[in-house]
Amino acid sequence: ALDDNETDEEDAEALRKTAKANQKTQLQIGLLVKDDRRHTDDSSPEINKTPAPNHEELAMYEAVREICHKAGEDAKKIIYKETASYFNISYDRPNRWFIRFCADGKRKNIVTRIPAEQAEKMAPGFKVESVKWNAGTARIYIKEASQITELSEIVKASLSILNESKKQHT
Repeated sequence: ALDDNETDEEDAEALRKTAKANQKTQLQIGLLVKDDRRHTDDSSPEINKTPAPNHEELAMYEAVREICHKAGEDAKKIIYKETASYFNISYDRPNRWFIRFCADGKRKNIVTRIPAEQAEKMAPGFKVESVKWNAGTARIYIKEASQITELSEIVKASLSILNESKKQHT
């Protein structure tokens, strides 16, 4: 009976050591995975790689940023996010967009947070339509990104609407 107890204790000790070793290995694997996410090698193939912004998109971003800065906004909070179908210009966080630039389709346009009726009055000479997928927003057709400077009041109003909606939700 004494030998059986010693064997049970030895087995229990071996199980504890194995469990501890497994925890250590899992922790190391977890750290490696986290490390790999932080330091991705640009040369490694990725399935859903975000496209880099092109010259026109960056020009749009710089113009919008300048408009906002002149209106008293912190230029560092004006950021962009490239997607496959549009170029977001956002305030403070990527999901807080106030201008979307779409240049992939037949006709270049920006989408704003301004209702179409208001945008029509603020953008004479531009074709404006209501956006079906996002009520209360307007699509404004442009020929080139540099025309955003002609729509500076639209840019400022769209950012203002975004900021007002944030205040109402906090």
